[in-house]
Amino acid sequence: MLAGPTGAFGEPAKSFSVGPDKYWADHMKFTTGDFNGDGRGDVAAFYGYDDGRVNLSTWLSKADGGFNTPTTSWSVPAGEWSFGRMTPRSGDFDGDGRDDIAVWYDYADGRDRLWTFTANQQGGFNDPFASW
Repeated sequence: MLAGPTGAFGEPAKSFSVGPDKYWADHMKFTTGDFNGDGRGDVAAFYGYDDGRVNLSTWLSKADGGFNTPTTSWSVPAGEWSFGRMTPRSGDFDGDGRDDIAVWYDYADGRDRLWTFTANQQGGFNDPFASW
């Protein structure tokens, strides 16, 4: 729903579509930001598969308000990250004009760690590093 000049929203328009059984909303953790620095908001999501794999995909926005087909920029095999222990947030943490993603990770042994995924020029993400 695009905002008009008065701040009111227009009618919803389909901006991205995929066939059945491709994505399950309860397997996704979303965050938004301008990940490629073009001045438009994009969507990123971590996806947790039933077999334990996790990936990070980005839907870059188009000038008409829609979204491009997602690209996956990071993934790990089962057992390396637990989807249920991740809390993502976005912001421009390194000051380069592109929003990055920080993930608060709650380890099973009581430790916590903050991981940072810096955005690249294509709107995807570099491998994470422990930032706290």
